[in-house]
Amino acid sequence: MENTPEAKAVRHAVATAALERATRERLAKEAAPLPWEVEPFAALDCDRRPFEKLIDSEMLQKELKSKVLKSLIIIQKVTNNILELPNPDPHPEEPSKFRRFRLANRNIQEMMEVKACFSFLVQAGFRIKVMDFEEWFVFPTSPSQKQLFTLETASIVVSKFVKRLNDQVAEEEMRKAAAKEDEDMRWRLAVLDIEGDTERRKELKKKRELKFANLPKVTDDIDRRDL
Repeated sequence: MENTPEAKAVRHAVATAALERATRERLAKEAAPLPWEVEPFAALDCDRRPFEKLIDSEMLQKELKSKVLKSLIIIQKVTNNILELPNPDPHPEEPSKFRRFRLANRNIQEMMEVKACFSFLVQAGFRIKVMDFEEWFVFPTSPSQKQLFTLETASIVVSKFVKRLNDQVAEEEMRKAAAKEDEDMRWRLAVLDIEGDTERRKELKKKRELKFANLPKVTDDIDRRDL
């Protein structure tokens, strides 16, 4: 390698340019806002995925849809109540009742029947604390921006699943009711057939065909565990 003054000058210029480029990249990276510093709220897929996985894999794969829906509605209420509070809590010595709830509470026990709800709440930022010889789930009175971001991400995921499950459960219940009505009609047709009342049987058969011609079987695309 040449060690002439000209070669040294070239090497120095290259090193200086590389250092300047690295410094610019570092400063740009440091200046970029973190997800919880962005307005409006912007959770990424990687932020939502842990919560979605808990609901999809741990709740819906192991419990009835209707049961999961009831638990998620309670979580939705709990998270929304906290997000509507001033943060940090202006009275940390007497924190809002919405930041904590007893595990012995009847509604909370019902929610916890879906076991993955415990992991979901911990993932969202809640912690177990013993107060007055009772276990409570507690959310920080002075949460950081990152903690609030995580809680809001959990709330958004829950709201999405609540809406989807509400629609699915309502549709399934409607199909079950229609299938039961169809079964009742078929039973009445059989009775009329035995009685030999052809006119009434003909009328009822036509009514049934018009009403239930396109009715899918109740077990076609709903969870059999709900039956």
